[in-house]
Amino acid sequence: MRLNDCLKNVKGKFILSYNDCEFVRDLYKNFNINRVQRKHNLVGRCDGKYHRYNELDKKS
Repeated sequence: MRLNDCLKNVKGKFILSYNDCEFVRDLYKNFNINRVQRKHNLVGRCDGKYHRYNELDKKS
């Protein structure tokens, strides 16, 4: 929540990446939010599959 308060006062542009969850979506509802999907870097490829998860990118 402190980061959100700081970002509200940014005069320039920024990109911030968070896990996609309802709390984060609500916290940053006044920002431009884009949902993206990406590979999980720590798990990598396991059992012949890439593990993917959703993430939110917020732009000022």
